[in-house]
Amino acid sequence: MMPGWRQTRREFSLRWIWDSPLQLVFLALLLLGAGTAARIAAALRSAATTRATAAVTWAALVAEEAALQLAARPSVAPGLHVVRTAVADVQVEVDAEQWRLTVSLPDGHQERFWCSWLPGAAHPAFAQAWTSARSDRGVVCGAAAPVYGPLPALAPVKGSAPPSQFVRDAGVALRHLTAGTDRVDYRLDIEAPIERLDAAGVVEVPGNLWIDAGTRPLHVELTQDLTVLVRGNVYLGRSIAVTGPGRLLLAAVAQPGELVFVDRDANGRWSDRDDRIGPTECGPLEGAGAVWIGLPGQGQEPMSLQVGLFAAGPVHLLAERAEVAGCVLAGAGVHGLGGERELTAMASRWFDLDREAVPGFLSAGCPRPGRLFRVDESEAPPRQETVAEDRDEGLYAAWSGR
Repeated sequence: MMPGWRQTRREFSLRWIWDSPLQLVFLALLLLGAGTAARIAAALRSAATTRATAAVTWAALVAEEAALQLAARPSVAPGLHVVRTAVADVQVEVDAEQWRLTVSLPDGHQERFWCSWLPGAAHPAFAQAWTSARSDRGVVCGAAAPVYGPLPALAPVKGSAPPSQFVRDAGVALRHLTAGTDRVDYRLDIEAPIERLDAAGVVEVPGNLWIDAGTRPLHVELTQDLTVLVRGNVYLGRSIAVTGPGRLLLAAVAQPGELVFVDRDANGRWSDRDDRIGPTECGPLEGAGAVWIGLPGQGQEPMSLQVGLFAAGPVHLLAERAEVAGCVLAGAGVHGLGGERELTAMASRWFDLDREAVPGFLSAGCPRPGRLFRVDESEAPPRQETVAEDRDEGLYAAWSGR
């Protein structure tokens, strides 16, 4: 009796629900109300996010105006300055290398930004995708044709020693060149999937730099811009992928009087068949200041390089096709070896000339503030401890230091 009674009650209840239009209307209204409430909550969250983004954008524009106003003054003393813009007052803490700007929003919240104090503007070549100081031979240009003109000059500063990812390797050159090289050879270690390079600015390699051949791209993670200054040649045997906010510039340079040449026979050594750049034949026989895209004796597969390239001498292109995400600067041109090659340089305006510095290279023009970056509350830079007073029209500064 009991099981049958339960079945009868269940069937009765189901019939009662389906046969009653009021119940169906109630359930439909309940579901519709829940969906509407969810959509309203999502819209409110989106509106809050939009308001927060708009507030940060507004604060960044005000901070940008304040930085430009302050930079236009004849002199700016270290310390705290208050710059009065048309819409808000901005506190600017100034020291020799960095400015920190605080903008008060109408709701009482503060947004903080920082920028570097740059000695001048970057060289115009860094705004071009491809710059050659001499003619390019045997190369088909891709998205951007080369611009012919002078290259930027190196800054007279010594970079830091190579980090642990740059390993001395006495055998890497012999794997690709019959006679090896005369310089010390360094290899960018590829044991780990991602090689994190936390060094900022310039790393100096006192010899040749090799990125050995491989089936997968070399992954490099950078938190800041990095220039690898190679006192010799750069040999690239595989694609390079860069992650993180930093940009990687590989620069091959030559000392005054060192041998620089275009390696026509692609054997990695100077011979009478090659084109010498300059009057000297001194120094190591592999020369200096050259960037090799593709390695001698290897299969010349297409390469993708998410870096910038600077060569005081030539860029030797052995890969059948190469795409360079950064700028390409070649003092002795880009030369296709072993047949017609294709180079695509894609980074027009890789650097903002007026607001960014290129590590390791000279700037020109008057000092100026760099690009603004938002400061997280958890990573706020320390406050300046000096006091500055300056009264002039829209500028007033007075700070007790606390």
